[in-house]
Amino acid sequence: KNVFRKMNDFPNALLADKASQIWVISNKGTLADYDPQSKEVKVYLFPQKITRSFNFSTIAIDTAQNLWIGTDQGMAFFDRENKAFSIFNQVNRKNSALSVINQLKLDSFGTVWAATASEGLLRYEEKIKLTSYSNIKRDKNSLSTGWANNLLQASDGKIWVTTTDGGSEGGLNELDA
Repeated sequence: KNVFRKMNDFPNALLADKASQIWVISNKGTLADYDPQSKEVKVYLFPQKITRSFNFSTIAIDTAQNLWIGTDQGMAFFDRENKAFSIFNQVNRKNSALSVINQLKLDSFGTVWAATASEGLLRYEEKIKLTSYSNIKRDKNSLSTGWANNLLQASDGKIWVTTTDGGSEGGLNELDA
């Protein structure tokens, strides 16, 4: 069954999920889910306000079996459980245009990697980020010497940290997070 009947609508990328369903995305945003066993096709359409200007080029699947879709204006996501699309409107470093996604891959940690035409390689992680703050010599904006001992979040939302080097030095630091 040909589900790509719109004018200038043709398949751009396909993949199989772990249940052997075949997923196809067209250049105009027609997402088709084909079941080879039953020969049944389910079609999901991006909202028309998006598909008027987007060109869809590549798809990848994550461990939850949701679909990541690369476009000429960034990245999209299809939540299979809720049958809903989301668009990631990331702006490139020059703040001029959205990234053209050439290819998407997911690694074993669930990180989405996007090969782009103008931004190089982009990485998207939906994980908790752990950032380290420490003393850096000659950087007056880093923590004072030593290790962090105590933390306080003030009523204004600011984070305060005390440090000590175990001997003669310590400090009170306001964290700009």
